[in-house]
Amino acid sequence: MGASGGSGAGSQCKQSRHGQWVREGLPAPITPQEQREQLRPLPVQPCLCLWPLKQLRPLLIRPSPSAGPKTFGLSDPKDHQVITAIEYQEVILTCKFPRKTPASRLEWKKLGQSVSFVYYGQDLRGDFKDRAQMMDFSIRIKNVTRNDAGKYRCEVSTPTNEGQRLEENTVTLEVLVAPGVPTCEVPNSVLSGTVVELRCQDKEGNPAPTYTWFKDGTRLLGNPKLDAQITNSSYTMNTKSGTLQFNTVSKLDSGEYYCEARNSIGSRRCREKKMQVDDLNVSGIIAAVVVVALVISICGLGVCYAQRKGYFSIENIQDDLQVGHEAPWQT
Repeated sequence: MGASGGSGAGSQCKQSRHGQWVREGLPAPITPQEQREQLRPLPVQPCLCLWPLKQLRPLLIRPSPSAGPKTFGLSDPKDHQVITAIEYQEVILTCKFPRKTPASRLEWKKLGQSVSFVYYGQDLRGDFKDRAQMMDFSIRIKNVTRNDAGKYRCEVSTPTNEGQRLEENTVTLEVLVAPGVPTCEVPNSVLSGTVVELRCQDKEGNPAPTYTWFKDGTRLLGNPKLDAQITNSSYTMNTKSGTLQFNTVSKLDSGEYYCEARNSIGSRRCREKKMQVDDLNVSGIIAAVVVVALVISICGLGVCYAQRKGYFSIENIQDDLQVGHEAPWQT
């Protein structure tokens, strides 16, 4: 604006056309209509003049990737969307743009290590062709799977008097998945007094599931001291990693165990497995040690007896060797 007498509130100000598009540091050419507009007289009205004027931020003009009319519009990013869906249910990937016109060109792409087309040339691509449909700019997926999770981008090109206007919208799809049947590791037989660890793991659930162990159909609490049905048991249960560790296992810990994996979508459990805890047979171990000691003693006594009888003397050994080398007709 330019002031026409004083400054501040109540001053007479006349509008001045100082705004102009600049491309790569040089003034952009104006059309004849814009020239006529600048020659038209402007009214004088009270206003508040602000000085100096702030320089506008430059805009990035992107050329059209395909041959055609000149592209003048820039990518108009919308708010990034994060859409959550449950596996095997329906989801709509929304593209937030004005209603589609016959002249608009729409493309949907799935981003990643490589970019793949979801919608191109007025047709759905890949497996989306059989389980999705278009709703103006948006895509309705009827049977979403975990493989559909990822980042998508819709691109809209609209022709105008000045050229093609390009707009983009990015959507992230998160697919929630119920746990699968967890893998449970339960030993068949263990010795009392030892450290025993049971393991449970699921690789399918999203979000990651939590784990709970059951013994003989009864849910084990995180703290065994709070469980009135569990006596004389010392264990540690990690609900995140799925481990159940007995610090000192006893015969009372014998039973059938199974694990349950659960998240906000659902839960699954593994089959029951029996763990038998046996006492350490100290008397049997002592008896085995005694037997081994007796065998070693008997062998030692036999060697001593043979030594005393001279069976291991040098003369006997030489005689045995000489007899072994004699020809059969010499005996």
